[in-house]
Amino acid sequence: MSDSKTSRMQPASRPAARPDAVSSPNARSPNVDKRWFDILAPPKARGRKRKARRWLDILTARCTNGIPRERRPGARYISFDESVRIRQSSLDELEVRDPLLYRAVREVMWDNLISDLGITREEWRLRATRHMRRIAKIRATLPLDVAT
Repeated sequence: MSDSKTSRMQPASRPAARPDAVSSPNARSPNVDKRWFDILAPPKARGRKRKARRWLDILTARCTNGIPRERRPGARYISFDESVRIRQSSLDELEVRDPLLYRAVREVMWDNLISDLGITREEWRLRATRHMRRIAKIRATLPLDVAT
């Protein structure tokens, strides 16, 4: 057996990364390549997004308390743990009952998550304020015993 260095070939070098494939130093900047989000996104659920948004709004109204001045007489306080339990059990039930709507709900949740990336705190605050006003209107139409 020979001890020469030629008996085992070593690769010369790894190819250099393409300049356009190198990520920016600030990965949370708005100019992040959105194609990665499409790869990680749940499968598309055609034609059910409007119903999925409405379903999520009703679920949010059921799982949150709202501000004290909007509370109705007889409305009970929902703890954080109870809110998480209601939300998860509702999603689990929806997955069994209507898989297509469940896929649409997951897609809407993903879209909402992605749309919040790269916005300023002020933009996020305005968006959250509009959302919670819409939820307050929905909560006012729900019966009081819906969260039990």
